[in-house]
Amino acid sequence: SQSPPTRAIDQRRASRIPQQKRTASARPQKPTPPPRRLHKSLDWTQEAKELLDLVQLGDFAKRRPHEVSGGMRQRAALARALAQRPEILLMDEPFGALDAITRDLLHEELEQIWQAQQMTVLFVTHNVREAVRLGDEVLVLSSRPGRVVETISVDVPRPRRIESKEVAEIAASVSERLRSEVRRHGNH
Repeated sequence: SQSPPTRAIDQRRASRIPQQKRTASARPQKPTPPPRRLHKSLDWTQEAKELLDLVQLGDFAKRRPHEVSGGMRQRAALARALAQRPEILLMDEPFGALDAITRDLLHEELEQIWQAQQMTVLFVTHNVREAVRLGDEVLVLSSRPGRVVETISVDVPRPRRIESKEVAEIAASVSERLRSEVRRHGNH
């Protein structure tokens, strides 16, 4: 059985955002039917072009989704979410199906976008190192019922590398906490 997910979150602004503010979600993208083009999914405007440029897809705007890689489809999903100008961006396992190199590149791009856009990102993942690499805090959830059992601060300067010693040490601590939570509930 899978361990409970960890969440990486930037809470610098989270407490000041009214609940009625809009959120946007960038979910893992399945291939879409061939007739659509990436730029059509954003209503082709100057803003759409800027968003595609922001996520490194400007040169691929006229391509159909089946003509681009999984990483590019994820970037297009991120551009669609950013088009809503959210204050909170919800990302639920967006990089789970990608290879390690593409995932690492998207981590860097997401961090640059996060800094440029000044928004809160709520990132849900089962990958502990990914949570530590991206988050200011990692929330450890219980197995059953899913509740926050611990909040672990990530006091490592940015930019971070997923293979860095500091990230590995915090990830080991989070992993041990998750193992103890899974054992407590008999899910091994």
